Amino acid sequence: MRICVKTIYKRLKIKQKIFWMTFFLMLMIGVYSLIAFHYVTELYQGQIYDEAAETLNISSNLVDNELRELEQLSFQMITDDRIQTYLQFLNRSEHNYEAHRMTTLMQSRILHYEQQEKYIVAIQVLSGEGSTYTIGDERPAFEKRTEWLSAASRAEGRIVWLPVPGEENVVVALREIRAMENVSMEHLGYVLIYMDMKKLVDETLNLSPGKHFLISLQDEPVFSTDEAFVDLTHNRQPPGKGYEIVPFQSGRYLVAYSMSSSQPLTYFNILPYEVIAEKTGMVKNAMLFIFMMVFLLALAIGHKVSHGITRPLENLTLRMKKVQEGQFDTVESRFEHDSEDETAQLHRNFRTMLEQINTLIKENYEKQLIIKETEYRALQSQINPHFLYNTLNSVTWMAKVNKQEQIASVVESLGNMMRSIVSKKEPLIQIGEELQIVKDYVNIQRVRYKERLQFCLEVDPGLEQFFIPKLTIQPIVENAILHGVGAVTKGKVSVSVLSRQKDIFVVVEDDGPGMNEATVQDIFAGKVKSKGTGIGLKNIHDRLQLIFGERYGIEVESELENGTKVMFNIPYEKR
Repeated sequence: MRICVKTIYKRLKIKQKIFWMTFFLMLMIGVYSLIAFHYVTELYQGQIYDEAAETLNISSNLVDNELRELEQLSFQMITDDRIQTYLQFLNRSEHNYEAHRMTTLMQSRILHYEQQEKYIVAIQVLSGEGSTYTIGDERPAFEKRTEWLSAASRAEGRIVWLPVPGEENVVVALREIRAMENVSMEHLGYVLIYMDMKKLVDETLNLSPGKHFLISLQDEPVFSTDEAFVDLTHNRQPPGKGYEIVPFQSGRYLVAYSMSSSQPLTYFNILPYEVIAEKTGMVKNAMLFIFMMVFLLALAIGHKVSHGITRPLENLTLRMKKVQEGQFDTVESRFEHDSEDETAQLHRNFRTMLEQINTLIKENYEKQLIIKETEYRALQSQINPHFLYNTLNSVTWMAKVNKQEQIASVVESLGNMMRSIVSKKEPLIQIGEELQIVKDYVNIQRVRYKERLQFCLEVDPGLEQFFIPKLTIQPIVENAILHGVGAVTKGKVSVSVLSRQKDIFVVVEDDGPGMNEATVQDIFAGKVKSKGTGIGLKNIHDRLQLIFGERYGIEVESELENGTKVMFNIPYEKR
């Protein structure tokens, strides 16, 4: 489906794209606005309810952990060997000095346990014969104490939690003490640990001022951050955990509840419903802000779409301007494949046109090279090589007979040059053969320039066996002698054939008058005609690229009064 819609969109016209994009965008914003405003409030309220219940769950677990530690403390007391020894002695003895000493030891041991937690306000130990040993706040004799002890006896050593009547935020933990010696399980007494729930909560939880937290034990509140909400939880012992909306006094409240998993306690987290409504209002404002952002986003998308339509046309205009300047690059534009609309078709047609123009230019260029090569071969065919060689040999013999060694040397060099140039029909010859042509040519030119011409040749070992286009170095040396040495009193021409990592590097350098950048550009443009053989730098440059590829060709470095350096690379090629 997505691919089908995308295909249809690509085939649409520009005006149709703008129309349908705007239509569906506005439709999407309208529908989203109606749905969002309808559901976001309920969704956010549900999140607040869940958050309140989760907060209560965390708080109750922290309190339960403290109570379990207190339960462990009470277990340590009822199984303490010293306390059991003291109680067994006190239950059997009369009031005498030894009983007084045991009482002192008993109180010292109780004090040790009383100091374990800050929220313990008092610990009482009741002996089997009715004596009471108290550490901490004084505890009055309560009417319900008999019921407490009966509950502890029925628990058979398990802990019993009870609210303390008349004392706010105080809970007592009771346990029966039985003899552990010989596992007799004889009744020795009771231990009562009184703790301040407010101190326990303050040390355990970090309650914010705006929240109301309440703990009830057997439907009796044992802790509350606000006494006004005690009646709200009275007679409310819901099973498990959850939350509900409860009307109370002149308002409504969110009451989250959770029963302790290990103690007979119920925890309540109370949140005014007005606070939730205020947060809901904040959510609505946030949604309004989001809708504004969506609207601005729609404007940005509209701008992006219009830009996407005009950018291909601007790119096409820029390419046309480059063609006017002579740049016929045929690189594919990315706009050709982005869509199927009119702009993509324009880009494809324009590239096709450039390819056809480049093909015509290349065909014409190759024809010109063929014509020039044909002319060159026709010139070669006009000379009878064997007649020429025999004639030159005769002249050489006559010069030697008449002891004209210089004439003999020049004619011999000319004969060698003609034999290398005319006899070898292949376009590529060995570098050693090309350099021999250069040596013969320089030997001829020494007759003319005598001491004015200094020639230097440097060749890295092993390079003479590789191949180079015929008449590549010699025409450059010829130009260096004619335009360099010929224009000065004394000049030097050097030829270097060097080995590089990927290519063979050839340099022909002279110390003549040099030339400016404009003259160099005219040479490569074919505006400067070569003297001598007529094979100019542009011809050599074109032949190198035609044979070896576009990355090869001639480079020229020259400055007025600072000589000229002609350089080119050729690949390592053998036949």
